[in-house]
Amino acid sequence: MENNEFYFIYVVIGTPWIKVVTHNFSSIPDGTNVVILTNTPHLLEQTHPRFNLTVVDIETLRDDWSKENEKILYSETDDEYNEMFFDSLSKKMTYPMQIMRYGIKWATLNNITKFILLEGGMTIGDTDPEQGFKIFKEKGETKNLMFANTYYNPHDQVQDYLKIPQYRKILTDNNIDLDNYSETFCTELDPNYKGSITFEGGMMGFWFHSVSLVELAFTLYTEIVKEAFKNNYIRSISGFADNFEWISAILATTFAKYHNTLILNYGNFVSHFYHPEEYFYIPQGKRVTGDGNIWLHTNTREEFLEKNREGLLSIFGNLERAIKTCHGFK
Repeated sequence: MENNEFYFIYVVIGTPWIKVVTHNFSSIPDGTNVVILTNTPHLLEQTHPRFNLTVVDIETLRDDWSKENEKILYSETDDEYNEMFFDSLSKKMTYPMQIMRYGIKWATLNNITKFILLEGGMTIGDTDPEQGFKIFKEKGETKNLMFANTYYNPHDQVQDYLKIPQYRKILTDNNIDLDNYSETFCTELDPNYKGSITFEGGMMGFWFHSVSLVELAFTLYTEIVKEAFKNNYIRSISGFADNFEWISAILATTFAKYHNTLILNYGNFVSHFYHPEEYFYIPQGKRVTGDGNIWLHTNTREEFLEKNREGLLSIFGNLERAIKTCHGFK
């Protein structure tokens, strides 16, 4: 991979997700910069990939507020994770997906301005990252870029959020002149777009030209999260995780209007591989994956193999390969 300035930053919590990420190592091109933030970094000590891997203990980046309010599970084994996961659900504890923002903090500490935040199920290499870099270099020559799978909303949701004094104050305190709030901003589809744009939760990409702008992204993100906890505006999705996508709408629209940032709908820079590891413990019932298969969630791998035999065969060709790929099957 030619672009040595760019970093793929994963936030991975839990042994099943560690396995998903390590399974996807095989598709990552040589020379790629990959960072994994996790609370179990020692579980990756024995990996020796062909690419440039940096493993960071996410707890060294989190502040006291985050550790107190954004609870994450610590597990050494799948059985331990399984027990803790369902116990947390019974207590109505949700996974704080917004801790992905600590990938932004890591970038600021290492003077990185070009990167993408990823959750554990995202895969590098199944698509052509070089094509993405070509697009970013061309469109980002004179502009900053933010990119992901994007949702366009003709209604300017950010205007609604800014009617809440606490959120308005966060932006004005960070030198964003809301008295001159622009009605339009530039997207790849419309140079005078009216509305707002939200990023899909599994990724958020940045192609900025200054570390100070990356620092601003982390500051805004963190202060909005903290304010959201105060007024209970972090909403649960799928029954097990916090919804922070609405915050991406504030970030994307604000940077587009005030910091010469072009918003790209370029989610195919990476892809989502629906590995069976994602479905052992997450209670979503039947779920159709991107490849057309339907996985039935179970509480054990043995049960998963039995109930999803047909789907596994369609992907892996034979059970021997499925057992080898789906770590822990016997």
